[in-house]
Order: sequence, then C-alpha cells, then structure tokens
Amino acid sequence: MSRQHKCPRCHSLIPDTHIFGHAIICSQCGWSASAAREYFIDEQKNSTINAMWMTTFAIVVAFAVIGNWGASSIDIVPLKMYQWTGQASHKDLLKLTEICKQRKRISCVKEALLDIADRFPKEANQELLELGIIQGQQEDYQGAIKSLEMYLGKNSKDMEAHYQLAIAYGKMGELKKASAHYRQIIKHKTPNLEFMAVRSYVDLLIENNLLDRAEKIIVFYRHKTGHPQLMLKQSKAIHKVRETKIVAKRK
Repeated sequence: MSRQHKCPRCHSLIPDTHIFGHAIICSQCGWSASAAREYFIDEQKNSTINAMWMTTFAIVVAFAVIGNWGASSIDIVPLKMYQWTGQASHKDLLKLTEICKQRKRISCVKEALLDIADRFPKEANQELLELGIIQGQQEDYQGAIKSLEMYLGKNSKDMEAHYQLAIAYGKMGELKKASAHYRQIIKHKTPNLEFMAVRSYVDLLIENNLLDRAEKIIVFYRHKTGHPQLMLKQSKAIHKVRETKIVAKRK
C-alpha cells in the first residue's frame, strides 16, 4: 500500500508519480525534500507522541495507586505497572499477592492470583487453591471449579481442596461430582474436616430431596460419635420436608 505525502508548504497531496527514488517534489508549489528524511521525521514524531502518552498514563496510574495504598505505594506502584503492562514475572506477582494480603485487598489478591494461573500455569500451585477459595467465597463457582481442578491435578490428596470443590459443584447443581468429593473426604477421615464435609453433604442431599440417604448418614454418625442430638438441625429439616409432602398429598 502506497504512503500518502502532504506538502508542508501548500498542503497539497503529492501523488506517487512525483516521488522519484529518495526525492519528493510537489507539483503545485515546487517544494522538494528527501523521502527518507521525511519518513525519519514522521517516525520520530510518532515515537515522541507514544512516549508522552505512556509517561502520562504512568503518572496518572501512579497517583491513583498512591492515593489508595498510602505507605505501601513505594512497593505497589512498580508491581502494578508491571502487571497492567503484562511484564510482571511470577516472582513479581507473588510479591504483589503478599502485599495485597497484608493490606486485606481481596480483589487485588484475586487479580494477581488470576494472572499467575493464566500466565504461569506450570509454576502455579498453592496459588490455585487460594484463588479457588476466593472465587468460591465470591460465588464465582465456575471459576472456583476451574482453579481447584487445576490444583488437584497436582495435589490429589489435599482434602481441603476436595472440600472446596465439593461445595462449588454442589452450588452448580452437580450432585454426582459434589458427592464424589465429599465421599473422598469422609473416606480419608481427615481430622476436623470430616465432620464439616459430612454436614455439608447431608445439607446437599436434603436440598436435592434425597432424604433417606441424608437420614442414614445422620443415624450412622450419631451411633459412631455417641451423640444422639448430632446434626439436629438437619434432622428437623428432613422432618419438615416430609410433613410438607404429607400435607400436599392430603390436599
């Protein structure tokens, strides 16, 4: 595609037929110049304009960040600039994550962890679990499932990840997948986590109207622990659902 030239003296367009090798001649006023020189000047102007825009952008961003981060600005500004321009290394993003955690900026933590997962999937490990938990807390269950599945691909025996994934699948209506992860936790008998998983699993079964299965689990754990009032709230929920069904049938 030919490049259009405009005469700086009379502002007329100079056709290709009046460009001879490295010389440009205006047919209207007779002005002439070196084509190579003109190209070099134009490129210099464009480079200067681009540099000015980038500098202005950097200054605006820096002031905005300083206003929000206070004393942490010295560390956070360059890291944020690297992140926004796509130049942040894995180490930069990890450092950014830690600063964001210290300042309790959850959205900032999530952004940094997402960048690590997207740009450094091979290096990402514990960051995937952290990301999945945050996504689950923010009800981004599809994102949580993706992050936690990636994490479990590297750490298949991490029961905390199975628990978080079971919750996410349950919220997405994936009963079969959620049940599989809950059963894995229960089978593994992880201290402290086992009962949390059992209770969440029973809640999920009740929500899906699988009352007999839920009741069997309650009875089993009451007998196992020797606590006849264990999961009393869930037992009452089962009873209420059954009563509602009986009333509905009578009508």
